[in-house]
Amino acid sequence: ISRSNFKDQYLLIQFWASWDTVSRANNAMFRRIYKKEQKNKNFALLGVSLDLDKKKWQETIKADTLKWEQACDFSGWSGEIIKQFAIQTLPTNILLSPTGRIEGKNLDEKAIENKLKEIAEKEKEKSLTTNHLFNSQLLQQCFGHCIFVYQDIDSFVSNERFRSIPSTFVFVVRSEEHTSELQSPA
Repeated sequence: ISRSNFKDQYLLIQFWASWDTVSRANNAMFRRIYKKEQKNKNFALLGVSLDLDKKKWQETIKADTLKWEQACDFSGWSGEIIKQFAIQTLPTNILLSPTGRIEGKNLDEKAIENKLKEIAEKEKEKSLTTNHLFNSQLLQQCFGHCIFVYQDIDSFVSNERFRSIPSTFVFVVRSEEHTSELQSPA
């Protein structure tokens, strides 16, 4: 398993071990998070175990119903990823952005939920911005006019720059029921 398996996703890495009772108790929190977020395309959960015994590791995954991706190199504290993230205690968790930036460490359930809400808002804003830019570029190509993006029609009409546009300007109001056309008040 590598970071590229989780391309374009926020990745919450859970470091745990079958022999660590606090890790095992924390698995309940991660089960709840996984259940809520398993269909979230912007988020993934990865369990990384410090186990040395493959059979015990597999039995614990089954017993604790850990349905998300699990990894273990059976090197314990000597594992490469353990060194890479300087893991010194269990349980530990690290939230990585899609670019690999650490967004949080040792987050509790509420902090994880808040981060996921924040991520959802960022993704929503990013999607809206992308759609507005695409639509503006498309309209500019079609009509050759400068496009201004406004939250409402009143602020659009009251803008002095709009009044100076000499030709007909098409303003598309997006709603589920209609689109409307607005003429320049020249």
